[in-house]
Amino acid sequence: LEVYHFSEEKLNQIQDYINVDSSLIQKININTSNAKQLKHPYLSWSQVNTIINYRNKHGNFKFVEHIKNTGVIDDSTYSKIAGYLTVE
Repeated sequence: LEVYHFSEEKLNQIQDYINVDSSLIQKININTSNAKQLKHPYLSWSQVNTIINYRNKHGNFKFVEHIKNTGVIDDSTYSKIAGYLTVE
């Protein structure tokens, strides 16, 4: 429903034809990615740069949730982006 002009009504009309396989999501490693690799529609360039600067200053993240320690990722953004990130 976050797709521009995609309504809940439209989703209801086509939901029987949609198959989502979350195992095919290519996760972004927040400990090894550069700014270009870390860029994601849910993250601004400012957030991406803050995450990388925080990592450079404090070391690798132990858990994805620790990106909230940067001060630029709120709970709403985190809930959207967490499934796309990894620390492996």
